Amino acid sequence: FAAMRWRIELNEAAHRQFREARIQGDDTHAMNLIGFHGPANAMVAWFIHFICRFGPLVGAAIGGVLLLVTLSGSINSSSDTMPFPQALDNPSSYSQTLVLQRTVQTGESLGELAFQVTSMISNSDRMEASQRLLDELSAAETHQRSRALQKLVGQVWAWNETAETGEILQRGAEFMDQSKFIEAEAYFAEAVFRDPRFFEGWYRLGQVHYLMGEHGSSLRELDLALSLEPRHYGALSVR
Repeated sequence: FAAMRWRIELNEAAHRQFREARIQGDDTHAMNLIGFHGPANAMVAWFIHFICRFGPLVGAAIGGVLLLVTLSGSINSSSDTMPFPQALDNPSSYSQTLVLQRTVQTGESLGELAFQVTSMISNSDRMEASQRLLDELSAAETHQRSRALQKLVGQVWAWNETAETGEILQRGAEFMDQSKFIEAEAYFAEAVFRDPRFFEGWYRLGQVHYLMGEHGSSLRELDLALSLEPRHYGALSVR
């Protein structure tokens, strides 16, 4: 944790810019700060590099070829990733499409479900486990089963394929439990800085900002959490 704290302090300026952009509602700039860049900025740099190295004509030709390759790659990958601005356009319709495409089967034993949770190795496994547990939770017929499923859901949502990111979130949660909101905010911001698709990180950041009275930032962060996990009942209850 000392090493994590050092890295957080080292990135203080970046985090300050990120937080200011979120408070001002400038989501595009905030996403750029944590790595959501389109091909344009990279290609400008490549054009300048090749023009300086090979001269205007040859440099422009090489840069043009790279531009076509980059744009082709970004188009092919668009079905696999969803940038935040697109994900936030209409979260409710995204949620509806997601639900309609799934076949729901419930009644699995708690032991089997717990085994799936402990077997996660990637963030895609986390999403799969989250959907399965939420289906089971909605169909739970006893209070005891509901409580057990909620505990498993909490474990899944707090987990991250990068162990250090998960530990940072946990450390932030410990600070929030102690009402140390400024410290908690720093750790939650670090968690989403490292993994912008960590929906539990966005939820926790929105939660702590709500407790700090920063309701505008809180609502935007809760919306981000719901765009990534539309059935996050914690974010829905606060939102």
